[in-house]
Amino acid sequence: MCNLYSSTTAQEAMRQLFDVLPGNDHLGNAEPLPAIWPKYDAPVVRLAEGAARELVMMHWGFLTAQTSKKTGKPISPAAWNNARDDKVASNGLWKDSFAKRRCLVLRPAFVRPRGAARRSIIGSP
Repeated sequence: MCNLYSSTTAQEAMRQLFDVLPGNDHLGNAEPLPAIWPKYDAPVVRLAEGAARELVMMHWGFLTAQTSKKTGKPISPAAWNNARDDKVASNGLWKDSFAKRRCLVLRPAFVRPRGAARRSIIGSP
């Protein structure tokens, strides 16, 4: 899976597509996001109390603590975002979230970065 995607669908379209009531849209005035990397926040649809769907911003990736090998001090955490399908239900990092905290990631396209500023769209629904 590519580690970069976009979310440019209008909020009203997201609500209609996923049957989210306006009162369960917690995105505020969300702007289109042409580039979402691991460790960024992005819109998702998840189940709220009572099994209603809601639109919320969530952080992408599982953050794990890291320390500098040189100084031993904490550094920016690593973000894990790809799981093997044969291990997602049994691996300690993914297991609980796979069983209890699933969501729908709203993305019109995955993107593969090229160079410092160029990118090309490689998938679209």
